[in-house]
Amino acid sequence: SGDPLKVYDFRCATGRGLVSTVKERAPSLEGHILAIREEARRLFSRGDLDGLYRLYYVLGHLASEVRVLFEEAGGRRAVDPPLGFHAFVNRLLSRVGWPLVDHWLYIDDPREGRVVELHPYDADMDQLRRLIGFCEAEGLTFHVDGRSSYFPGFTFRVTIPVGSSNRLRRYLRGEWWRVE
Repeated sequence: SGDPLKVYDFRCATGRGLVSTVKERAPSLEGHILAIREEARRLFSRGDLDGLYRLYYVLGHLASEVRVLFEEAGGRRAVDPPLGFHAFVNRLLSRVGWPLVDHWLYIDDPREGRVVELHPYDADMDQLRRLIGFCEAEGLTFHVDGRSSYFPGFTFRVTIPVGSSNRLRRYLRGEWWRVE
């Protein structure tokens, strides 16, 4: 038993090098991973920052696919959003703003039930204050973590559980006129 995401949550110990971590965690991939590292160093030494960024971008996409597998192993999955989902996101956008409200998903989570997820690249203190104010006004909560499946290394995750908020449930059913 236990949280499958915790079981698969491999973290490098502080100060450990890439080689020792790969040898311990993924020995069959050692040659490939070290080749990627060498390619990154080669691009950097040539001053090819565009090439280095493209490599980082590709690795981000790979990490995204791997993160989705972790999510699915833990029973989390994106589901088709209800009728009022996009209207709710538009309301969130108008009250909180972009870039905090970016890359949104509707997720079925075995621990939290249905949740609205945002996967922004960044946010400032004012946007977080607006999100707090919005959630307090709507009877919602949220939490933030670094386990974004959208683009790990570039984005973070904001999770808003639908929970017991009657206002949000009516909104998601498409009954926006009954919410105001």
